[in-house]
Amino acid sequence: MNKFKLFFALIATTASVATTSCSKENSIAGESISFTWTLEGGTLTISGTCPMPDYYAGTPWYAQRSSITSVIINEGITSIGRFAFGNCQKLTTVTIPNSVTSIGDYAFYDCASLTTITIPATVTSIGYCVFDGCNGLMANNVDADNPNYSSENGVLFNKDKTTLLQYPNGKSGNYTIPASVTSIGVGAFNNCGNLTTVTIPNSVTSIGEDAFSYCDGLTTVTIPASVTDIRRYAFYSCYNLAAVHVNWSSPDAVTFGDDVFFGIKNDMYLYVPTESLATYKTGAQWVKYYFRAENIVDEEFIPLTWTLESDTLIINGSCPIPNYQYSGVPWYTQRESIILIIISEGIISIGDHAFSDCKNVNTVIIPASVTSIGVGAFKNCGNLTTVTIPNSVTSIGNDAFYFCNNLSAVHVSWSSPDAVTLGYYDVFHNIEIGAKLYVPNSYLAAYKASPQWLEYFSAENIIGE
Repeated sequence: MNKFKLFFALIATTASVATTSCSKENSIAGESISFTWTLEGGTLTISGTCPMPDYYAGTPWYAQRSSITSVIINEGITSIGRFAFGNCQKLTTVTIPNSVTSIGDYAFYDCASLTTITIPATVTSIGYCVFDGCNGLMANNVDADNPNYSSENGVLFNKDKTTLLQYPNGKSGNYTIPASVTSIGVGAFNNCGNLTTVTIPNSVTSIGEDAFSYCDGLTTVTIPASVTDIRRYAFYSCYNLAAVHVNWSSPDAVTFGDDVFFGIKNDMYLYVPTESLATYKTGAQWVKYYFRAENIVDEEFIPLTWTLESDTLIINGSCPIPNYQYSGVPWYTQRESIILIIISEGIISIGDHAFSDCKNVNTVIIPASVTSIGVGAFKNCGNLTTVTIPNSVTSIGNDAFYFCNNLSAVHVSWSSPDAVTLGYYDVFHNIEIGAKLYVPNSYLAAYKASPQWLEYFSAENIIGE
């Protein structure tokens, strides 16, 4: 086995030209080979009859990298080393000769101004994340005679297009992966921040490590049931990803690597087949990766949306309104402009503190789809005068209507006063003195004798209707 030693010697440095030779000595054969480089007028020229070395702690031209706008690699250089042109952020053009057979890991890392790269037929090995951070890169163009690689619309593939190797970081919008692809390679879409949607075909069986990491333009992704293997960090820090759709009949039909969905929103939804919903909610590997059980839903689920038009807050969806900590409520900064709250049919619960401190609200419409009202949900809604709670509600949390001090009428329709569980303190504390509880006439006597209701309403103020 050959063992190589690298020797660097600075032989000239001027304001416009710098030349360095790098000797590679084959200690067994006693053969010495070298390359030289010059930097003049923004053009870095590499010459020699040898491979460029791999770099780990900075290249000979690293201190001058900000002045490099083009790279010319002359015929005779046989490889481009690891990190050779990393962080050359003003680099716009690269000439790779037919003598080059390999390109090392991170060779063009963070070359943000590079827009196109042409890979000759002689290159038979391309390393890991070669073009990572090339945020202006629009196209990888591979010579049609290359035996190992190919390109289509600027996207880099293996020769027969069964593995997608690299999607250019600079491309934006939507992308449909060709049906020939069976594997999405390591880092294939890494740092593609302008990618907004990607369609993965049913031909794909594996998604590689870091495949979609830092794709912060992605908001939703559908993973087909054909995929059986997802490697670690595949969707790492896709922090705008709001929904993942899957179609495996079993949550264990796919194998996960570590931290596949690490760094995503903790309120992201996982959409699964209806018949498998319960199984997914208890599936360890899915709950582990930041899908809370309540956020694992079927395809009938509609996520919460809200609009505030003039003074009317409208909540839509087929989901719960989440639990909040006061200032975490999405409409919190606009709370004082809200007068009317309309909760649309389909919302299944009103979360903790959802409308706390909406001091000017005087009307709220709660639909029959709501089953629970959370802690402090309407706390300090001082202008609320009347509320109708549908008989679909089975629990009302502590402080739910605390300090609604103008609340004078509460309308309910349960056939039993115990059909709803009231929190153990302050559910209706500090509402208007003499506030009335309106109940079904047929059950008036039962309400007048109910301890949980008498805690807040005197018997004479419990009225049948």
